[in-house]
Amino acid sequence: MLSGRDKLYHILACAALTILFFLASIVAIEFYKKIFIRDLQEENGRGADDADVEVCASSPSHVTNKICSACSSIPKKYYILGGISGVAAMLVGIAKEIGDAYDIWPRCSSVGCQSTWGDILADFIGVIVGEVIIFSALWLRVGFFKDASCRTLPLS
Repeated sequence: MLSGRDKLYHILACAALTILFFLASIVAIEFYKKIFIRDLQEENGRGADDADVEVCASSPSHVTNKICSACSSIPKKYYILGGISGVAAMLVGIAKEIGDAYDIWPRCSSVGCQSTWGDILADFIGVIVGEVIIFSALWLRVGFFKDASCRTLPLS
């Protein structure tokens, strides 16, 4: 059921699509923030991230632990984007299999393509692999920021 080079290609393609969709969504959100939100904040007289930088950089020692947990936590939007990117990659895999079943692709009309449940299962496994990579990277990022920013602040 899950044997052959074709299934490996399905797994790698869906894992790559999941990660690519995640990175593209982060870039799109950051691009949106730079263009639209910064303009609104500058009109109100406040810089883009001034308040967040001030809180994390200079803090009294009695609130350091609260700041460390605030600075080292990842916003929920990244977890949501990770889930949405997995769904999008799975939808691309299912659309490809539907195209294979109905010979929609130009190559399929001459060669003949087959759609199997094994291909869809391999797509699902690829999405899971991509999600594990994304959430592992987010988890490692939290650990990195705990070490880099919070341990340098004085603890009382």
